[in-house]
Amino acid sequence: MAQSEVLVSIIVPAYNAELFLEKAISSLNLHKNKSWEAIIVENGSSDKTTIVANGLQDADQIRLFHSDKGVSCARNVGINHARGRWILFLDADDTVLSENIEKIFDNNWAEKADVIIGRYKEKNESYRGTTEILNGSKAIQDYIITCMNDPTQKCNATAVFFKRKMLVKSNILFDESLSHAEDSLFFLKVLLTSPRILIYDLPIYEVYYN
Repeated sequence: MAQSEVLVSIIVPAYNAELFLEKAISSLNLHKNKSWEAIIVENGSSDKTTIVANGLQDADQIRLFHSDKGVSCARNVGINHARGRWILFLDADDTVLSENIEKIFDNNWAEKADVIIGRYKEKNESYRGTTEILNGSKAIQDYIITCMNDPTQKCNATAVFFKRKMLVKSNILFDESLSHAEDSLFFLKVLLTSPRILIYDLPIYEVYYN
């Protein structure tokens, strides 16, 4: 698969993930989403994660790499090997709703953004399927305040698409010295570049608690 053909790179850090990695990768429906790729980054597992990941590998769409222990290390390795125009981070014990992700990229306005923020799937919650564009320093500053007031839900790197060329141009990576709040720091670094943000009111990410 040529680099120009890859739309989304889904980076999956996998630490002791033998029991649920296959479910996470299956949720991507890669046989249908031919322009997507999955980058599995095993990072110091003591179980059979590497064996499972080897069995999932596909030369075109599923690639396996290894990193030092730690989710930040794994994500950075994934960023450095990504070929897609967009990057999405997926925890190995969670899944995505690929049919809703497809709706994002069925519209040309997605390419006008630098960051696309989706929703988590919540029980008994309805979604409008609407979009909101944040552009300009005042709108970004207001959104940073919103994130800081609710960092657990609003200031993280999951259920968010990042334009890869923006990360590369600004040299934005995860701080590998941190064991907590690495998501928040990464996300704030992105916001400080004053990106064009698209907020998408549909769930694209489903969290499982193991």
